[in-house]
Amino acid sequence: MRTSTFRYPSPRELRDALGAAGTATRLPAVEPEHLRAGDWVLAVFEFDSSHRATAAAARVVGDHHGLFILFEQRDWERLREFSAPPPEPVVAIRDTAATLPEIFPPAGIASVLVVEDDRLAREMIRTFLEDEGWGVVALESAEEAIELLHQRVFALFVLDWKLPGVSGLELCVEIRSRPSLASVPVLFLTANTAAVDIEKAFAAGANDYVSKPVEAAEFRARVLALLSRSGQFRRTHSG
Repeated sequence: MRTSTFRYPSPRELRDALGAAGTATRLPAVEPEHLRAGDWVLAVFEFDSSHRATAAAARVVGDHHGLFILFEQRDWERLREFSAPPPEPVVAIRDTAATLPEIFPPAGIASVLVVEDDRLAREMIRTFLEDEGWGVVALESAEEAIELLHQRVFALFVLDWKLPGVSGLELCVEIRSRPSLASVPVLFLTANTAAVDIEKAFAAGANDYVSKPVEAAEFRARVLALLSRSGQFRRTHSG
């Protein structure tokens, strides 16, 4: 998976670049000589003025003007939010008793929970994640997953929407109901790509989704983007 890194002096320059693109949802490719049209890439955005960074899955496209990094609308909106001026600070009394413990384990032992009832899809996803160096717990049902939520620590949840019994959507709601799992990324695998269904997924707490049938390159890019945004990509791939 190629990484394309966009560096800006500050969020203002990124806002200007996004604004200049208008409705095109694309940015000129960085180091285009290393890219090919049609590739999926992990687009990383960094600011010189701070240590803030984010990442998004994107596809390389080309026309007579050259190569561009094309983002889907949901990823483009995330970049807009990332480049927005920070809100005014709110002074609040910190409740130290309510501070959550670190939910991620030390580097090297983080796991991904995959819940997918289709055996072939489940094994494909397991193989990809294990090849990337992740421990994988792959289950067939949400009921099995719920039993593990209080026993294991996970860095990412990959959930099929349609599961026998408790649905992936209901499982996502259950995950988000637990404070210790509030910041763990959730990626949906779904054939339900109608706008109303996608809104339900995000309302339930999903961070992103991949349409079925799953394209391996897009799946890889979106997983790496989620892990990068949560800090897990750098932790487990350092060195």
